[in-house]
Amino acid sequence: MESKFTNENGLKKIERKYAWSFLGFILALIFGIITIYSSFFKSERPDLDFIILSNTSVLDINERVQELEIKYKNENIIKNNKNLSILTIKIINSSRIDILRDYYDPKNLLGMSISNATLVEKPEIIDASVDYLTNNIDVSIDSNNNFYFSQVIIDRDEFFTVKLLLLHKSNEKPLIKPIGKIAGVKKIDIVNLTDKNKNSFINIFGQNNIIKSIVFIIALIVFALFITGLTLYLGVFLYPINVLKRKINVIIYKNKRNIEPSIELDYIFKLYIYGSKNTLINIQWLLRNTDVLKDEFKLFMKKIENNLLNTLDFVGFSMESGQCMNVTESLVGDLYRNEIIKIHDDNFLINDNFKSRLDEFISYMV
Repeated sequence: MESKFTNENGLKKIERKYAWSFLGFILALIFGIITIYSSFFKSERPDLDFIILSNTSVLDINERVQELEIKYKNENIIKNNKNLSILTIKIINSSRIDILRDYYDPKNLLGMSISNATLVEKPEIIDASVDYLTNNIDVSIDSNNNFYFSQVIIDRDEFFTVKLLLLHKSNEKPLIKPIGKIAGVKKIDIVNLTDKNKNSFINIFGQNNIIKSIVFIIALIVFALFITGLTLYLGVFLYPINVLKRKINVIIYKNKRNIEPSIELDYIFKLYIYGSKNTLINIQWLLRNTDVLKDEFKLFMKKIENNLLNTLDFVGFSMESGQCMNVTESLVGDLYRNEIIKIHDDNFLINDNFKSRLDEFISYMV
């Protein structure tokens, strides 16, 4: 009986033997990291972001016109070197939980303070993600140039947009600062999308929780791929070394036992050298549990009869059907191809010589 077990170069064998395991490892690691982030790192606190969407100058006059007058409360705006600006600001709940009415501090309501400018008219809600916000948000103004929003429920990812008309000196920019207290919100971030000096990716990343979450997950995925690649890279170099070590163990075993070569031993040694000790232990377990072996063998033969596994290799992958075998089925198939197990006159037969030689070698290795 000539063994059909063939020796392959290390890189190709690793690729064939571990390709599906590494793919599963990558997917498990990626989704595991995302789950860990969602469970432990993603904050369960409410969070609000103020995003300045636009800042438009109403009076954009490049040249002075002597007779031109634009008055606000009897003040000549142009003569006094002032300007009007329209700001649109989006307030969004960027957390994973809803902000309820009970979260607001009634003595320190959510709103904005304005510096370097004066409100010309009452702020106006011009957009909202849901009608509830449009219909229920009231805006109040105090004597200190601050304005406040009424206590409304802001569900996760919901938002509303407010428009401000401001009067300010032409050489100064209005400054907007979030004010108020909401339970669980440590700090209300403000992102200025109109400021070219600040509107960088790093700035937005540092302020916006949605972007922070995306970047964090991407970074973890890249890290997972790096670890996987490093593992595969080390495996390519470690595999030949491990093969060499196992070859030396086989030589030592042959010399100590002073045994004669045989087809069964050659097959055992090849399984050990190009597989591992665990491969032999799994085969030993199958040969000792004949009921399981018979059932697995029947399933294997059924697939052969149905032409599902026409071209099989040692790792149990059909190149024609693209069907991958489980570990036990793979071992059964290899034992069958090497005539360790076979059917003769409807009788299930096991090569007893192989079985005893296998037990001896495993006992020595242990």
